Amino acid sequence: MKKIILLLLLAFNYTLFQCFGQAKVGQPFIDSLLHELPKAKEDTGKVTLLNLISDKYRKINPDEGIKTGKQALILAEKLNWKKGIANSNRLIGVNKFSKADYAGALENWQKSLKLNEELGDKKGISKVLGNIGLVYKNKSDYAKALEYYFKANSIDEELENKDGIAINLGNIGNVYLEQSNYPNALIYYLKALQLFEELKNKDGTVSYTHLTLPTNREV
Repeated sequence: MKKIILLLLLAFNYTLFQCFGQAKVGQPFIDSLLHELPKAKEDTGKVTLLNLISDKYRKINPDEGIKTGKQALILAEKLNWKKGIANSNRLIGVNKFSKADYAGALENWQKSLKLNEELGDKKGISKVLGNIGLVYKNKSDYAKALEYYFKANSIDEELENKDGIAINLGNIGNVYLEQSNYPNALIYYLKALQLFEELKNKDGTVSYTHLTLPTNREV
């Protein structure tokens, strides 16, 4: 059973690579975004641009990602734009998570979750719930991790958000694998793999904004 799981995990990660590999990442793309900053007005569009830069920094320079996310947060608060504040907190948390600052990430994600709940933004809520699940999974609090992943998945199922569902199912599989619960890991990896393959055939890609790290997908 363990050998089957490992083979499936390889197939799962390969499918993720196929789905997400086309996304633009790296310093040249970030430089092109930074080039646009001086032209941006002090409005919600600039908050969105700063958050996008923060998102792209998470894999290559999370310190800069945090710095840029905080710039977005300050402007969003000045504009009293709650959605921008929620997104900025989420992305600051993502960059902190990349630095293994789990306490800091959790603090920002709790703020983001509260605002998304106030706004009734179910997709935003599911993303942050999935993020929080990652923290508990990395802290080996598997019961808590599963609790948050299943909450996120329930919302994504309600929204019929297949890419979010696939990510949740893969993360649930990861938790069961960590617990050496191979039968359950196999069940959830197979479900996730099937959905990722469906999404690839349909769209050729999955929204890059749902990712945090190569081995752990947030929603």
